[in-house]
Amino acid sequence: MDRLSDRIDQSRRNFLRTATAAGALSCMAPGALNAFAGGSVKPNIILIMTDDQGYGDLGCYGSQRLNTPNIDTMADEGVRFTDFYSAAAVCTPARMGLLTGCYPARVGWEGWVLGHHISTDKGLNPDEVTIAEVLKTAGYATTCIGKWHVGEQQPFLPANQGFDSYYGILKSNDQATKLYRDTTVIEDPYDQRYLTSNFTDEAVTYIQDNKDRPFFLYLPHTAPHFPLKPHPDWEGKSDAGAYGDIVEQVDWSVGRILAALKQHNIDDNTLVIFTSDNGPRGLPEGTSYPLRGKKWESREGGVRMPCVMRWPGTIPAGRTSDDIISMMDLLPTCAHIAGVSLDSVLPAQNTIDGINQWDVIRGAPSPANRREEILYWDGYGEFAAIRSGKWKYSVSGALHDLSEDINESQNLASQNQAVVDELSARATALHGEVTGSVRPMGDVNLHNWDTSTQLINRLRSTGFLPRSRAAGSRTFDLTGRNTGAGNTGPFGIKINSEENHVKKRLEF
Repeated sequence: MDRLSDRIDQSRRNFLRTATAAGALSCMAPGALNAFAGGSVKPNIILIMTDDQGYGDLGCYGSQRLNTPNIDTMADEGVRFTDFYSAAAVCTPARMGLLTGCYPARVGWEGWVLGHHISTDKGLNPDEVTIAEVLKTAGYATTCIGKWHVGEQQPFLPANQGFDSYYGILKSNDQATKLYRDTTVIEDPYDQRYLTSNFTDEAVTYIQDNKDRPFFLYLPHTAPHFPLKPHPDWEGKSDAGAYGDIVEQVDWSVGRILAALKQHNIDDNTLVIFTSDNGPRGLPEGTSYPLRGKKWESREGGVRMPCVMRWPGTIPAGRTSDDIISMMDLLPTCAHIAGVSLDSVLPAQNTIDGINQWDVIRGAPSPANRREEILYWDGYGEFAAIRSGKWKYSVSGALHDLSEDINESQNLASQNQAVVDELSARATALHGEVTGSVRPMGDVNLHNWDTSTQLINRLRSTGFLPRSRAAGSRTFDLTGRNTGAGNTGPFGIKINSEENHVKKRLEF
């Protein structure tokens, strides 16, 4: 093993925002230069994410009990990742990491999920810049169809996090009863059996309506999260019970989406990503085999996800990659292929942890910015482990060689004390870097979101700001220091927060 100290400088850059924007046009696939150079053609991006689907629950990942021909075909026509990591072992923080490119702990998550040990007054802070907001600066249409679960209060809804439209439920399907279109409830209660087909219909319609412009379609399915209620047309069709029925319907959904791309002649200009948010609950509701562990756990089965990516003519077909890649890397990677410089859209203080992994995805011989390390938290908010190269070291003292022991059954700590010492020190340093610069979750009890809206409207009405938000927009701070409700802050706006210091970054 190369000594970890030889890679410290590169690994440190993995945590710096400037690394995410790296990667010159000369590193790109030749057929994609027009799309990435800010030309008239930009690639569409479709991100499909299931809920609680295990690593071993796809044919292309070795399943003998599930039939998933469409996702398997995606793998045959693109790249399959064996070492793709979620940002967390449970749903809310996984989505926070995906949307922001950050370890969830960096953006205020301290454990559990919204609606279960996290107050529903909280949510992803609107001060964070999401993948949708990044892509909008490049002229993308954006939509979220499916499970949101990063905030159900008005400031935290998809419309305030960069999405032009929304159709779905705001929490897990065991928590929520209301189906929304944008901010309007359209069914209460909805019928669990029809969510996947409804989401698929919405996605296919969205592709048709936006086929002539670049779009970002984020499709976080509720399936196969419990309760398991298959569609009547799929019930009893699989060899894996209700869980299998639902997974196989998701595969059908993927097939419909790929068919829509071909129907509208945009297949060759669309990156499609398929993954899961975190590990399964365990049999009979999914398996992480051959990994060990499940949802909520920091073992590989809790956080290592199936992931396939397909982009005909740009991503070489039929490839398998064992590079370490994270869900957090999708934001800077998608920014790169959309031609967005993150330096121009991220506030200087908004360090992210994602890395532009386009070279890895396209199979470049010597990828730039290859990820060497990743940190692990369990679903309860406890820092748990670090992986560096083939080695995974847990705070419990266990050391595993993942290149030989994917099941984490052989503790090699006693035979490799030097590795233990180095990884322990490295984990301490990186964990300290993340937790030393935490940005808070949004909380409707601590922030005056209405004041921010009033300020936007007032500045726009005077002509000081444009009527709509656009690329290259200005950033303002609204700071009010007060001793109670009713005091007057900047621009003569009343401050109603009980907090002594209200600070809200506004972007236009």
